[in-house]
Amino acid sequence: MIIDTIQNYIPEIVIGFSIILEVILSFSKEKLTYTISNAIAFIGLVCATYSLIDATVLPSELYMSLLKILICVSGLCVLFFDSKGIFKARSTTFNIFLLSAILFSMLIISSNDFLSLYVNIELLSIATYFLLAFDRKATTVKESLKYLVTNLVASALYLIGVAFIYGLSGSIDFNGISSRINNIHSDYTISTYIIPYTFIISGLAFKLGVFPLANWMIDVFKRVNVKVLAYNSTIPKIAIFGAFIKVLSPVSWFEIALIMSILGLVTAFWGGFYGIKENNIKALMGCSSYINMSFIFIAAGFYTKLTIANVLFYLVAYTITNLGAWAGISVLENSNYHDENFNFQGYFYNNQFFTINFSVCIIALLGFPVTSGFIAKIYTISGILNSGILAIPVLFFLIFSMIIGVVFYLNILRKMFRNNPVTRNEVIETSVKNNKIILYLSSAFTIIIGLAPAWLIKMCESISLYM
Repeated sequence: MIIDTIQNYIPEIVIGFSIILEVILSFSKEKLTYTISNAIAFIGLVCATYSLIDATVLPSELYMSLLKILICVSGLCVLFFDSKGIFKARSTTFNIFLLSAILFSMLIISSNDFLSLYVNIELLSIATYFLLAFDRKATTVKESLKYLVTNLVASALYLIGVAFIYGLSGSIDFNGISSRINNIHSDYTISTYIIPYTFIISGLAFKLGVFPLANWMIDVFKRVNVKVLAYNSTIPKIAIFGAFIKVLSPVSWFEIALIMSILGLVTAFWGGFYGIKENNIKALMGCSSYINMSFIFIAAGFYTKLTIANVLFYLVAYTITNLGAWAGISVLENSNYHDENFNFQGYFYNNQFFTINFSVCIIALLGFPVTSGFIAKIYTISGILNSGILAIPVLFFLIFSMIIGVVFYLNILRKMFRNNPVTRNEVIETSVKNNKIILYLSSAFTIIIGLAPAWLIKMCESISLYM
């Protein structure tokens, strides 16, 4: 029994061991600390990924393995981002927080009850808080405090809901609650459970940055380092959606779908309209995050076999594209030609190959044909459409929010392709080479999935059948 438990947690044990080595290394003052620290983190994440791929798991746990692999790959990409300034000088400390966040994200997905889920989410929030404030600037510390306060409100809502659930069912275990709800007609009506689950869903949603507690995300995106933003827009979101899949499994009710649809639509519209007036490319990526997360959030609310497959596919496609977009922004940010709003007018004329690859990632987030983003949106729309009468008005407003988003997505690109006589013949260089590799790989996978998505769709649908 103990051996089986250890085998199930080998990836988490590997990451935990890597954190211990990083802590030991942090006491060293050797010049090679930066290289050794990155090597430890890299080897740990590669070994964890391999153990997940090679592991034999129950069919019902395949989705957890997929999400954990996605987390580890995202962590490798963030680690591979070029580091400068304090991120290089204190790389060991950064890697400790990054690996800790990855560990707690994986434990969130493995949680089997509300208590362990809450503890791991809070530990993830703490690691994220320190990453957001890592460069110690007054502005980033201020934004990380906003994140902390928002998470405290979200945690309070979550705990209120869990307390209600425990009072109604006498259990905090997901399986125990599911069994209790299956016999609901002899004990309580479904409406009794709606209120506590509304609190729990709201708490988890606010940790994603869902409206009305959404302002902190835009402020964070404007002022925090791109390397941290690449982490913040992928790994915590994958973990929280993994938690949603578990929490929502016993309550696939119309009322829950309605609540999540309203929250998702309002968030999508808020992000779309906010993006129209915004010029900062990092803030625009925050608005993009709202719209794309709304698709996944609404699909998860309907909770059918097909919509869970939609969620898994969208998370894979969005993560790949998003990492590529952030890698491209990092290249732009560290070039010798930019302003505070990242107005890269005329960049295309000296950097054609880079601009085309970056554009692929941006239009994929928009949902342009021949990209993974287009397939993800169409696939998700089809899943929602098959979920009942509520889906029709929801899809209408969701598609309308996409149309609004077109304005600010194109705003990101149009300046790069606009002729700028002043810089037309200027050589534009960048100090971050690794990030270009991530961008080009992400762009390639985005096109590959867009042209041949059948294998990934089939895999996601096969996984969802056992849930």
